[in-house]
Amino acid sequence: MSDATPSGDLQFDQAEFKGALAPLTCAACAAPIRSTYYQVGDAITCERCRRSQDWDAAHGSAVGRLLKAGVFGVLAAAAGAGLYYAVRALTGYEFGLIAIVVGFMVGGAVRAGSGHRGGVPYQLLAMGLTYASIVSAYIPEIFAGLRERGGVDAASDPLAAVLTGIAAVVLAFVAPFLMGFENIIGVIIIGIGLYEAWKINRKPDRTVTGPFRIEDAAGGGPVVAAT
Repeated sequence: MSDATPSGDLQFDQAEFKGALAPLTCAACAAPIRSTYYQVGDAITCERCRRSQDWDAAHGSAVGRLLKAGVFGVLAAAAGAGLYYAVRALTGYEFGLIAIVVGFMVGGAVRAGSGHRGGVPYQLLAMGLTYASIVSAYIPEIFAGLRERGGVDAASDPLAAVLTGIAAVVLAFVAPFLMGFENIIGVIIIGIGLYEAWKINRKPDRTVTGPFRIEDAAGGGPVVAAT
């Protein structure tokens, strides 16, 4: 039996790795991290962005942020109501999935207005505006029906028209639950839209750990070490 080994460059007793590991990047600004970084919740953040987040947290008014979130949310809710009503008017059908789209629209707008802070007040605001946006699409139809049934003339009896409008708004808010079991799927889809608005505005984990340092080991990739 020959003891000769096969010739060639194949080696089975040593693993060789070429290239360095991909550098860390900041979750906030996407810039590569060369030296120091922080862990903010589950996100890796550079020192500049961490300081910016600290400044944002220490400045500004909670009431002002809530008002800004409300304005953003109302605008998104109005757009969502217009979308919902336009689809019903053009097609003659209701597409419940639009309620989920409205939840994303309003939830995202409230989150942007809050400075991405999140929390129960913003979650409740987003859910309330989402529901109002969805049911407001029923108001014109309900108002027209009430006015026709009661013989209300807005020109000659403006008070009656106002009262009819208020009644139409109240009925619109309970309309999804007045349609009986046949609308159970619609109620579920509305619930999903409300949940999306709630979920988008969850309060993020802003627990800060660090700083940490990245060191380049000789011949290898980046090694992370706490300072």
